[in-house]
Amino acid sequence: MTSMLSRLRGRHTRALAATGAAFALVALSACEKPTPMTTVTVGSDSVYSEAACYNDGKKLTEESFATCVEDAKEAPSISIDRNDSIKVGVEPDIAERGWQIWLEGQPFDAFADSTYQSVDASIIVQALQRGGQEVDSVKMSIVETPLPDAGEQQAQPGYYGVWNFELELSE
Repeated sequence: MTSMLSRLRGRHTRALAATGAAFALVALSACEKPTPMTTVTVGSDSVYSEAACYNDGKKLTEESFATCVEDAKEAPSISIDRNDSIKVGVEPDIAERGWQIWLEGQPFDAFADSTYQSVDASIIVQALQRGGQEVDSVKMSIVETPLPDAGEQQAQPGYYGVWNFELELSE
């Protein structure tokens, strides 16, 4: 009788362990690998963003890229003044391929291959007010894209990630 109880108890323990292991595998497979982060700092304030579009280091389609650059829903926002310096930081993986700042869906700044870049807010405000209209916020995107003169070991031309921010002008 005792050996029969031991066998039943052993079966239940093994079944419970197998069920727990299966649950753990399902839970782990549901987790997505986090995307690289970018940071925008103005003075002592910083905001961080995961990618709006990122394909685990693979090139984005033209359609998904266009949608991501134009759609800034839920983008982190930070206040800027005309006299501020806007500091942009990217992770080394982004810097290795190359990246560029875009404003309102258009390329704004030169390509960068460092993890940090600083831009005067006055230049951004001037660029956006050339059309004669006042703006109270600006959508800024960080676009991961290879440098135009990158060697063969660099990725093929195209867009690999988009991180969006909203710059709110406080004047």
